[in-house]
Amino acid sequence: MIATFNRNTLQSQDFTDPYLQKVRAICMDWLRGRQVFTLQTSGSTGKPKPIQVTSRQIKASVYATAQALSLYEGTRALACLNIEYVAGFMMLIRAMELGWDLTVIPPGGNPLRDLPENCEFDFTALVPMQLAAILTDELTRTRVKKLGKILLGGVGLTPVQTELFSSLDQEIYHGYGMTETVSHVALRRVTGSTDPSNRYHLTGGVTCGTDERGCLYFEGEVTRHLRVQTNDLGTPDPSGTSFLLHGRIDNVVNSGGLKIQLEELENLLHRKFQEEGLSFSFYLWKRPDDRLGEALLLVVEGHPELKEHILPVLEKSVERRKQPKEIYFTESFLKTGSDKIDKARTFELLKTKGR
Repeated sequence: MIATFNRNTLQSQDFTDPYLQKVRAICMDWLRGRQVFTLQTSGSTGKPKPIQVTSRQIKASVYATAQALSLYEGTRALACLNIEYVAGFMMLIRAMELGWDLTVIPPGGNPLRDLPENCEFDFTALVPMQLAAILTDELTRTRVKKLGKILLGGVGLTPVQTELFSSLDQEIYHGYGMTETVSHVALRRVTGSTDPSNRYHLTGGVTCGTDERGCLYFEGEVTRHLRVQTNDLGTPDPSGTSFLLHGRIDNVVNSGGLKIQLEELENLLHRKFQEEGLSFSFYLWKRPDDRLGEALLLVVEGHPELKEHILPVLEKSVERRKQPKEIYFTESFLKTGSDKIDKARTFELLKTKGR
């Protein structure tokens, strides 16, 4: 199920598939001048909720992306993210507003598996898991350059993914943003970067600062010049044009008075597991504990037999006070509609079932 069109040929398309009918409806709403759209948050860090955004906000985001990545009329783009969420939705709007030639396929783990080999694009937006799947699949890894410039988003990159992607000979960026900011408001170059700090650079005239907790906020035309406050710990540079990202404040575990930043420890574990030849998905989580206040947990996508390989790595690589108090195993993680790991729901299900 593939469709290729632009704003001039959209109406002549005979879409019978329900997903493509939704695609056309969104595109036609934009072309007819709809002023307000309702987008759904992903639900990866809380309950999903609808967000209303105006056409003016959307246009500001569209042109910020176009300028930052040099994507103008005639761009050949691939849309393979869920259009029910902001990343997939914005691919459709960019194509209609900027005059792109857009190819649309339903979201899947490896989009190149669903496309003819002769397809070639100038720009593609993916989640990191999709790009990793492309590069680890013998049938598609040699075709990655046909995707053109790649914008990654939705979740952060693991050290393993960063190393895998950084060797590619094409422009790859990681975006920072959310539904409330109408997609990304900052970009970090993954390939060919001369900045070892992994700093995110703001786009579209957006400014940022931090509140009393050290959490980032953003203001700009994409937010209707209202402050959008996040729970992400960060350090803006003095000029206010870029920032370093440290992780979510609600991903800090206070275990017996020791504060553990989950993302930092996850990155360390990714490296250590890779060094030992271990390859599996995992995340760190927490639960209330009568003695410690909060207990650190490790949730693994894999068989419980992995435990005998995991424990020696933890003992060798992590100081005792920062080692997970329990390890949970599951055949597969639950996902949100935008294909992020639903950490809370996955853990709640495991807790009710027992480890």
